[in-house]
Amino acid sequence: MVKVVVLGSGSRGNATLVVGGRTRVLVDAGFSRAELARRLHDVGERLEDVDAILLTHEHGDHARGVRVVAKREGIPVACHGDTLRAARLDDGTIPEWMEIEAGRPFCIGDLAIEPFEVPHDAAFTLGFRIRAEGLTIAYCTDLGHVTHVVRERLASANVLIVESNHDLDMLRDGDYPWTLKQRIASRHGHLSNDATAGLLESVVDGEAMVVALAHLSESNNVPDLAAHEARAALMRRGWERVPVVVTRQDAPQLVATA
Repeated sequence: MVKVVVLGSGSRGNATLVVGGRTRVLVDAGFSRAELARRLHDVGERLEDVDAILLTHEHGDHARGVRVVAKREGIPVACHGDTLRAARLDDGTIPEWMEIEAGRPFCIGDLAIEPFEVPHDAAFTLGFRIRAEGLTIAYCTDLGHVTHVVRERLASANVLIVESNHDLDMLRDGDYPWTLKQRIASRHGHLSNDATAGLLESVVDGEAMVVALAHLSESNNVPDLAAHEARAALMRRGWERVPVVVTRQDAPQLVATA
């Protein structure tokens, strides 16, 4: 069995459950332990059954719950060494650290995982390409621009979870301070709807089962707008049959099951 559920995605917290065979991992744990347990319960899962946490980077909306969840549930944390230190998880409180590096594949139970570097303003940021039961899940959020490596690792994925953070006009005309606008729009910030559409045009092919848009800004984006631009990009390439799911901040969203 394969199941992919985005438990929540946005500036107030990020976590995604990937199930493959008998193995369950969380990509990020940006919610409290109680909130993660509640959201997992809502989709028929249990926090105590999670085999590992894959941590993309140290920012609070991705790492907020890692320490408590790992310690209380005895769950190993897999992340880059720079992330471990930046998140202050190197003090011995987590039960096990699995050191991972971009470009070095590893396995957790029934999942084969390849981490890859993405450009973001953190100590070190990873995306993941995960092979489960013959399907490929590609996860990539929090990046300011699309690199060759990102494009290569997202290509031909069956399940694609990718950031579509902001609309350029809404960001430009919004109330954010200028410095924050610059950070978001920078090459180490977040992808706009336009940039995500361009990415989808270059990586989605006949292998795709679903595209999930993640990490939408609640201030500088609208779900219908992000979905419209993504669908238009897929139509330009002849992949209009591929469904587009817009993930939510406030509730779990089933992305794929097989």
